Amino acid sequence: MLSKSENNIICLLFFASIMVFVNIGGVSCSLPIGVYALLKFYFRPKPSLFSKHIKWLSYLFLVGVISSIFSSVSFQFRNAYFLVQFLYWLLLARTIGSLYPVIDKKQMSWTIALGCSILGACNLFGGLGTQNSVAFILVVLGPLGMYGLNNRHWQLFYGILLWGLMLFNESRSGLVILTVELLFIMCLYVSKTRIKQIAIVLSVLIGVFVMSPQLRKIVGNVIEPYNGEMALLLTDPEQVQAYDKSWIQRQVQVQKGIQIFEEYPVIGIGANNFTPMDIRINENAISNKVDANALQAVMKRSDNRSTHNTYITLLSEFGVIGTTLWILFIFPFLWLMYKRLKTINDFEYMILVTTIGMSVYFYTIAALYGTVAWLFYGLIYGCYKENSNKVL
Repeated sequence: MLSKSENNIICLLFFASIMVFVNIGGVSCSLPIGVYALLKFYFRPKPSLFSKHIKWLSYLFLVGVISSIFSSVSFQFRNAYFLVQFLYWLLLARTIGSLYPVIDKKQMSWTIALGCSILGACNLFGGLGTQNSVAFILVVLGPLGMYGLNNRHWQLFYGILLWGLMLFNESRSGLVILTVELLFIMCLYVSKTRIKQIAIVLSVLIGVFVMSPQLRKIVGNVIEPYNGEMALLLTDPEQVQAYDKSWIQRQVQVQKGIQIFEEYPVIGIGANNFTPMDIRINENAISNKVDANALQAVMKRSDNRSTHNTYITLLSEFGVIGTTLWILFIFPFLWLMYKRLKTINDFEYMILVTTIGMSVYFYTIAALYGTVAWLFYGLIYGCYKENSNKVL
């Protein structure tokens, strides 16, 4: 195990990364801690960016470098700066994954719970942090905080707190995914030995709820005073699809990404080049369920925006090669955890649940990059490496 002071460094890194609204000049407050952690831990154990499983992320980075250099978008200082950031995130993921077996996960989990609670409260009462960045952290790291709490009562309290903070954050997809994540984690309270059967029953119940307008309307009316946009999605999804500007904006950016991929299908246009890429978006290809006037209003402010979809980010910026590398990183982990579902510990089960939640969330948010995301990729790598060694 790491010493107490070494664990404190890891926990401080996670905490500072969660505090996305705190910056030092133009950089995150987590950067100096991350650099110090890399210098301190990089040679423990022997470093390798092309070892088992982490190699897929390393290859993704290399594809990003090559596609950025040869992109139709001119290579500028911002591209070089971003590739340095990209390498930093990759090194962080490799370090966290390598240290995974010796990290005090209870302490790290408790730190995550504290950080997410503070982040959600600061967002709710002070408006600090953007809606999407806060929602992403609560969805991806938030549930991991339950592991570090001492008993089921505190875990339940934290789960309710996390859900309430997301409710007032007003991220619709974030609220849906976090709700499902928490429900699946609660399955541990029923029976860990029958987790597969319970998960199947829960999935069926969720499907029944989604397909039942009456049930959706009941829930929508309850939460309407606290999150009107989520309530409208539950009670009248057709209206959201037709008139909601946020929903339409996502479709516009997805269409832009599809057109970029069709033109540059192999390795894409380079890491972080989607936003500055100038392309005429084909309005006719966007769903005919969208109101024409709402679509025109969105088109007027569609420049310099993100993909709003991580898979579109992968396809447009890294092409089919980069997207395949991402699948090779995520899918083997999900399959291994599924096969070992009855034997993995609670923390590993929470990583599995949040990885599935993140994978679904990626359809509505552009979150491939960032320190929090890559710290989590490091946990995926470490969890996979430790469990793959146990499989005969």
